[in-house]
Amino acid sequence: MSAQAVAASRMPNFFIVGAPKAGTTAFHTYLASHPDVVMSRWKEPNYFADDLSDRYREVRSLEQYQDQFAHAGGNEAIVGESSAMYMTSEVAIPRIRESVPDARVLVLLRNPPDLAHAFHNTLVLNRQEDVLDFPAAWRLQDRRRRGLAIPSSCLEPMQLMYRDIASLGTQLQRVLNHFPREQVHVEFFEDFAADTPASYARVQEFLELPHIAPDTFARMNPSSAPRSRLLLSLLDRQRIPLPLRRLGRRVGLDRLHWKLVRLNRKRRRRPELPNDFRRELIEEFADEVRLLEKLTHRDLSHWRACPPSG
Repeated sequence: MSAQAVAASRMPNFFIVGAPKAGTTAFHTYLASHPDVVMSRWKEPNYFADDLSDRYREVRSLEQYQDQFAHAGGNEAIVGESSAMYMTSEVAIPRIRESVPDARVLVLLRNPPDLAHAFHNTLVLNRQEDVLDFPAAWRLQDRRRRGLAIPSSCLEPMQLMYRDIASLGTQLQRVLNHFPREQVHVEFFEDFAADTPASYARVQEFLELPHIAPDTFARMNPSSAPRSRLLLSLLDRQRIPLPLRRLGRRVGLDRLHWKLVRLNRKRRRRPELPNDFRRELIEEFADEVRLLEKLTHRDLSHWRACPPSG
């Protein structure tokens, strides 16, 4: 086999590109258990998202990226990775298309106000956001876009742009501008939540995989809060230099780290958005939702239904 063929054999042919908080971790985990699938060693390698900061993006060289799939035996039908920020990135999708033109792409969609709210909760939990009140954090976006009021612990300021994160119509349009429709599959989070086995079966069908369900459809990343903010601070990845983070992943210390992170979390129902603020977000994302309806041929009028004032 030529050196070029060897390199090509260590590239993925499948990408879960986002959106965040729409099931990316669940689908990555379920597919990794399938005997005909190999998923990347790390979730969120973000290799193709050159516009993310070097503090956030741990896999930067082609050699590092191909090492993510070194455990593939060569006979797997699907070799994949999932990076939930690929949809938000302006460069990741065209770079994937250029590098792997025949790749299949899974897009996961969620009602934008709920996605933005859940994403804010995750950033707070991971010490990437220091404004605990979501409406207040939302109103900081214009200042933060100018580089102001960025938390010192935030590895990627792009994640604080909640409007951009949840502009799913624009993002799906970008995907379809670069990939033929037959190479793209769309799943809605509400369908996944209502009937996870059926949603997973559709993804397996898209990937032309035999229908093999995991032992359990475990719920991933439920809404939670830290038990100890001191321990949360001590477990902050930013405290660890990037070379040591990479070494820790290679020797398995990342699994211990995430086990401690999970043990420090307690389930907590996310507070409901105030009705007036939800109305504001629904109006903010109305054009994005209409674009999604056009692109997916699905009625999303319930996403545009405003709650009563007060």
